[in-house]
Amino acid sequence: MHSEKLKKLCCMALTALLAVSVCGCKASVDLAQAEAAQAAKEAQQAAENGTTAEEADAETIEDLYSEAGLTPAAEDDPLWADAEFELPAIAQLLAYKATFADTFNENDPSADDFWTVTAMGVVAIPPENATDPFKIVHAKEALVLDYSAALLPSYEPGDAAPKLEDVYGISGNPRSDIIDIDSLSINVESSIVLLGTDEKNGTTVMRVHIEDKEGLITQTDWNVLVERWGDGAEHALPLKVVQFYNVN
Repeated sequence: MHSEKLKKLCCMALTALLAVSVCGCKASVDLAQAEAAQAAKEAQQAAENGTTAEEADAETIEDLYSEAGLTPAAEDDPLWADAEFELPAIAQLLAYKATFADTFNENDPSADDFWTVTAMGVVAIPPENATDPFKIVHAKEALVLDYSAALLPSYEPGDAAPKLEDVYGISGNPRSDIIDIDSLSINVESSIVLLGTDEKNGTTVMRVHIEDKEGLITQTDWNVLVERWGDGAEHALPLKVVQFYNVN
């Protein structure tokens, strides 16, 4: 890579010298030679002492972890797979909060917020074979509420859920325990920026970036505190959201 940079610089220097030679001005040629030689020397020194783009990116990431006070999760830590699997549902939670920041209280959600956020999580990561050809998800209420327990910090498995009535896009079947969910979502792209352990209290932190194409969401970066389930039971989502807050 360094040799390619030097070749490009030499070609540029040669081109400059040829262009000046056509003018027939010796003084200009001498000046151009000196400047080209100096530029080539500086470029070579920078190439020898500098870092590659990959190294620069790594240094930037290290700085972010350091500034956030996090110890990075190892690349082979299963936490990465769990976090990446759950990211689409968490991104919907964050997008909902960013859109309705003044009205949505995740620690004391209204019935509408409770069921809408839950539904968005289910649609983002639907249970296997639960989506019909019309993109409607049909799932048992107990399973749907397991999504609630994963995404809403104040809700625990087995807690009584708010009544499901007059909530757009989600409805219960009075003859069964099946809940029907339309394709509810906020169109955002998301990524995990950081994933590690808080050096002060040992909590697991995901830093998530979300953005929409229209640029309407301004609260784009969030710290999401998560933990693994400790009850030994199987859950729809591998991590439980404990807390989240905007960091930009």
